[in-house]
Amino acid sequence: MKKVSLADVARAAGVGKATASRALSASPHADVRAETREHVRRVAERLGYRPSRTAQALRTGRHHTLGLVVPLESWAWWAPVLQGATAEANRLGYQLLIHPLNAQLGLAGTLEELSHLSLDGLVIVTPETLEASDMPPASGARPTVLIDDVLAAPPCVAVRSDSRSGGAQVARHLLARGRRRPLVIAPAGEAAFIDERIAGFREGLAEAGVTLDDAAILVSDEAFDQPRPDASRLAQRLLAQAPFDAVFALTDYLAASTLGALRHAGYRVPGDVSVVGFDDERIARVVDPALTTVRQPMDELGALSSP
Repeated sequence: MKKVSLADVARAAGVGKATASRALSASPHADVRAETREHVRRVAERLGYRPSRTAQALRTGRHHTLGLVVPLESWAWWAPVLQGATAEANRLGYQLLIHPLNAQLGLAGTLEELSHLSLDGLVIVTPETLEASDMPPASGARPTVLIDDVLAAPPCVAVRSDSRSGGAQVARHLLARGRRRPLVIAPAGEAAFIDERIAGFREGLAEAGVTLDDAAILVSDEAFDQPRPDASRLAQRLLAQAPFDAVFALTDYLAASTLGALRHAGYRVPGDVSVVGFDDERIARVVDPALTTVRQPMDELGALSSP
């Protein structure tokens, strides 16, 4: 099938080629009436016209292409982010180039590789380890958005959920169910979301005069890619903290492990202990019993990161 050209659209619309070009441009031109603009656009849509991206790039200096850097982790929590970003980019007329993070080069090396491509901007999904020094400077020529809740002070625009507010919501939920002796299960390492979720949880408890001691915060070194969580090891740690009536796991993965550990230790959930996770990932929908969790709108985060 012959590709529809701008000249074909102009001829079918009964206007000059220059007028058709201005009518189809992203920004309205003062010398093209609104009625003409709508007429040309309807004709172009009926004919199936698709503008030449090469010609547009030469004329505007923009390629309408974004790079999306994603980590190659076995637990692809970012899949809904990708879907949201792709849908919004396409709606705005942009193509999304998905580029996996090169583990050997690291983020800085991967970004250096992408610097030679014709991209209008970059969206970076938080890799497993992230340092501010890995990021390009905020003053760089290529706009960059980070989908991140790891860095406390990102060097560029960052899109993230309100983890502090989410932690406070968990506390209020547990208090409303009469739970006043909670534990926290946190992932190992340092990240802004860990501090914010715990801080928000403490604030929510404090509203009811409940204090969370540091000793009630257990740090787990479980990795996403291990074959099977060690329920007995975590169960022993939980038993050493008794009595408690609730567990706030800072991620759904840790919450799933906690459910297994509590069952191993002889606790009934939610009869004896309430368990709440955070993220609303896929694992939250398959565990037994069903997991109460704070939902992060991953698809919306992806959409917000697009142009």
